[in-house]
Amino acid sequence: MVKDELTTAGEAPPAKPMSARRMILLRRKMQTENQLAAMDAREIVAKRKLANRRKIIVGAAVLAHAKIDPSFAAKLQEVLSLAVTRPGDREAIADQLGN
Repeated sequence: MVKDELTTAGEAPPAKPMSARRMILLRRKMQTENQLAAMDAREIVAKRKLANRRKIIVGAAVLAHAKIDPSFAAKLQEVLSLAVTRPGDREAIADQLGN
C-alpha cells in the first residue's frame, strides 16, 4: 500500500533536511548563474558602447564631408528631412535641416 503525501491532519509531511553537500552545490550553482548573468550584462554594455562610438564616428565623418561638398550636404539635408520625424529630434538637428 502507498502512503498518501498528506498526513492525517491534511497537511504536507515535514520536509526532509537538505544534505550539506546538496546545499553547497546549490550555492555554487547560484553563484555561477550570478557570475554568468553579470558577464552577460557587461557584454551587453560593451556592445552598446561600441555601437554608440561607431555612430558618433560615422556621424562626425558625414558632417565633415557635408561641410566640404555642397551636393553631399544637400543630399544629407534631404535624407534627414525624410528620415527624422520626431519633433525633438528635428529640433536637435535644425541646422542640418536648413531651419
